[in-house]
Amino acid sequence: MCPGSNRVGDTSLFSYRAYLAAKCEEIDPVVVVVSVSFDGRGEIESYLVRGDIAGEALGDVLSEIEPWEAPKNWAAMQDVVRDVAIALAGKAEMVVSGVYD
Repeated sequence: MCPGSNRVGDTSLFSYRAYLAAKCEEIDPVVVVVSVSFDGRGEIESYLVRGDIAGEALGDVLSEIEPWEAPKNWAAMQDVVRDVAIALAGKAEMVVSGVYD
């Protein structure tokens, strides 16, 4: 496993863990993403937290979690991010099957 992150100053834009597999044509790496964006209504009133599982090479979305809204509050947004990550972790069998599909 190779962890990493992309930062600007003290702000983390994203972090990741790359699990390296042996070279094998039958394997399509799977990417599990939790993303946070603004609600898009002009002034920031809330955050939208999304999660999905997708194949890396083909970009096929294997599963998506409907966007969850988080209030304009750092701690509340972190709680929603954690909840989305937990929901994605509950779909581990989809990640495993996606690697070989």
